[in-house]
Amino acid sequence: MGKKSLTLAVATCAVASVLAGCSSAGCIDGRSGVPQAEFRSSATGAVIRVDSLRISGVGAPGDSAVLSPPAFTSFVYLPLKADSHTTSWCIAYKQRALDHPELNDTLTFDYDSTPYFVSDDCGVGFRYHINNLSCTSHLIDSVEILDPLVTATDKAYVAIYFRTQE
Repeated sequence: MGKKSLTLAVATCAVASVLAGCSSAGCIDGRSGVPQAEFRSSATGAVIRVDSLRISGVGAPGDSAVLSPPAFTSFVYLPLKADSHTTSWCIAYKQRALDHPELNDTLTFDYDSTPYFVSDDCGVGFRYHINNLSCTSHLIDSVEILDPLVTATDKAYVAIYFRTQE
């Protein structure tokens, strides 16, 4: 084996061992809590599916949309900033009759974040305690905190009640 081949083999082994040491195969998904917001009818309280919504972070750099048309869904995940105590989301209605900036609603979370050790593979995750949830009321009737302690459990933590025709 030539010197060049030996050098290549040693370099390949070194890279492979470094990559194996950084493996996240043991890390479970969802190590930080992300609140799921469920959409409901203000008239009946029932879960509804909505379309033509664009939900994006207020003051977030770049395109922070977590939901864009033509999505047709009954919930959305609204990540919270670990280094802040407030996060706001803009809910824009993209249906032709409702696509006016003055009808956009803003949803604001006030919360405390708590870091916790997940595992050697995952490192640190965050849990959040929602202290208050407020919104403007153009097309949103109201909001409700279903569970204030946001963990990595996949469930609805917030309900957003839309004005609907029943």
